[in-house]
Amino acid sequence: MEKEADFGRTRRIWYIAGVVAGNLLSYYLRGLFYTRKSQIWNGCPFIIFKRPWMGTLVMTIGISLCTLVYYIKTLLDPKNHPKFSHTPTYIYLFIALIAFLDIFISIVPSYTISENLGPFSVATRYFDLLFIIIIQNVFMTPIRYAYQWVSLGIVAFGIVFVAVGVFKNKETRLKLLPSLLQLASQLFISIRTVLIQKVSHENDINPWFLTGFDGIFGFLIVLFGGYPLAYFLPEKSFSSLHENLCSSALLTFHSISIIILFLIYIPITCIYNASITGTITTTNAVGYTIVEMICGSINWIIDLIIFHAFNGKFILEADKKFGVE
Repeated sequence: MEKEADFGRTRRIWYIAGVVAGNLLSYYLRGLFYTRKSQIWNGCPFIIFKRPWMGTLVMTIGISLCTLVYYIKTLLDPKNHPKFSHTPTYIYLFIALIAFLDIFISIVPSYTISENLGPFSVATRYFDLLFIIIIQNVFMTPIRYAYQWVSLGIVAFGIVFVAVGVFKNKETRLKLLPSLLQLASQLFISIRTVLIQKVSHENDINPWFLTGFDGIFGFLIVLFGGYPLAYFLPEKSFSSLHENLCSSALLTFHSISIIILFLIYIPITCIYNASITGTITTTNAVGYTIVEMICGSINWIIDLIIFHAFNGKFILEADKKFGVE
């Protein structure tokens, strides 16, 4: 039987605030470092830093720092923060599965956006709420009341209307493989979120502990699984997923702006992902997803304000001066 985790209203508010701020900052930081230009060696031509695997690897480094935070907590308050060796093995296996899902859902949006499916990616991101409600109904808490079904229907219709609006846009050109991967990504987001709720609620796992080992497993998956796969993928068919670790590292270290952005990105991802786990722990999967939907709406509003304030001339391209064109 699942336990209801409750760490107090104040802590819950701090976690939610961390999700909102982290979502906003990481969204624009990714937009910045994926549009920078760098070169592999001095004298080589400059190329745009479209390296989603490197961005994901750096993200896992930031998430891994949560382990250090938890370790400090074990020293300061050992009674409420058990040592790593006292955690059952099956918890680590659950976290490894969560890490695999995290890597998949982190890399796919970069791929779909690079395949000119940005609007489609934005439209389908809200499918995870629908998936989460269905998964919870089947595997965890069944829907018992009529108003819950009515709410589910309203959410479903809203998501469909948004998606149809995007599909009818003449500028949206859907491609089969990226579209299927994006939908799979939303399903995996839902599974990941429900798994975090299940593990944290039933085992009283500290959010910093869970998030930290999620980052460690994710780092190993990207380094020893993702990068070898990315290297052998055909460059013609998977140009945005094909990536070489050495060239990505050289591009990173030959650009001061990318290094600075990554150094800012690392602590943000640490706090942001710990806040995600904390929000799921202190509320539930649906509560966190609603917070993420609100964050997405805030991002849209800010984008619209920037667009209209600068008459659509605000630029982030690396080969032009940052600001107004």
